[in-house]
Amino acid sequence: MSMKRCAVARKRVVVGMVLAAGLAPVGAQQVPRASYTVLVGAESADLIQRVRFAAGRADVTATIPVGESAAELEGPHGLQVSPDGRVLHFSTGHGNPTGKYWRLHLGPDTLLARGVFLGSFPA
Repeated sequence: MSMKRCAVARKRVVVGMVLAAGLAPVGAQQVPRASYTVLVGAESADLIQRVRFAAGRADVTATIPVGESAAELEGPHGLQVSPDGRVLHFSTGHGNPTGKYWRLHLGPDTLLARGVFLGSFPA
């Protein structure tokens, strides 16, 4: 097989693998087949936001204030959702008050307990 035919064959295999995986070629626009949700920590605003992606859109579906003092930028860090998807674990900590570990019940978006003291700057 010539070098040119080999290159064409490799290109067809790669394109076939990309299409089989449900991915669009670079530059092509594709609408997601399913919706999904992410939690984003806005460090400088002391907020956690729930963002839902679906049908080519992204919508903020919830904004959850975190921290204990409106005058301090405490900032959420290290967001981690429990395996069952019911609890969000995160820390805060910049300046005063010092850092804390928090657990938030997702759904009603309520704290499960007061923050646990971690010391200074636990990001």
